[in-house]
Amino acid sequence: MNHLATSLFEEHTDAIYQVSCPPQGGNYSVTLIEAERGRFIVKTGDSSGKTRELAKEAYVLSRLTSYRPAVPGFVARCEDAFLFTYIEGVNLAVVVEMEGVDPELAVFWSTEHGRFLREIHSWTPDLPCPESDWIDIAIAKCVDVCQNGGNLSATADQFSLHVGKTFKQLLDFIGSNRSRIVSTIRFGHGDWCLPNALFFGGRVTGAVDWSNGGYADYRYDIATALWSLRRNGLAAYTSDFLNGYGFDGETEELDFFEAMYALI
Repeated sequence: MNHLATSLFEEHTDAIYQVSCPPQGGNYSVTLIEAERGRFIVKTGDSSGKTRELAKEAYVLSRLTSYRPAVPGFVARCEDAFLFTYIEGVNLAVVVEMEGVDPELAVFWSTEHGRFLREIHSWTPDLPCPESDWIDIAIAKCVDVCQNGGNLSATADQFSLHVGKTFKQLLDFIGSNRSRIVSTIRFGHGDWCLPNALFFGGRVTGAVDWSNGGYADYRYDIATALWSLRRNGLAAYTSDFLNGYGFDGETEELDFFEAMYALI
């Protein structure tokens, strides 16, 4: 954290006693400040794109004040550095890595990951809803990413349900299944992967990295989570996640949203 940012943030933290790097999140440079007024997190973007994402996160969190301490609070910004309140917990991917994939624990972690997402989906913050059908908006983004990026021949990664399929094949799959998928909009996280779930006191109690938060089809969060379980060695426990969430829809519909996730 640069000197200018430190000087500005002291107006909000008072005397700073110590800084460290906690195991939270995974998308940005994260610094924990121990200060006279408590503990705070500084997140810094290393590119203009990352800084824009942090600005979006600050905006979303400013609308989630009634859901603290399950979410951080936005405090201040200094250039590309953003100050947030600290919430307790270690990201769930780190917990899995430290503990190893013990079957009993893996069932519990996966169930908790699902349970907390269901809690998030029950929130109703004052944020704008999509002006048109969310699925059509997401498909347009998929097409733009693939065609303008020139990567139609790229393939879904090894953790995807659609592993090995080209992006062109994924677009075709989305197009051929679009008519049977009806949007169901709920407030969501937008990137519900294990690193963004905080584990504390034996439960998932908080969530970080809110730049994609907003109203969307709730199944996109579920599809993201299923990919993340595979990515973090918990592929055998996806049904436990779905049970923890209380998902009662058609699992085939989740294939559609996983294809979107692979593209976006």
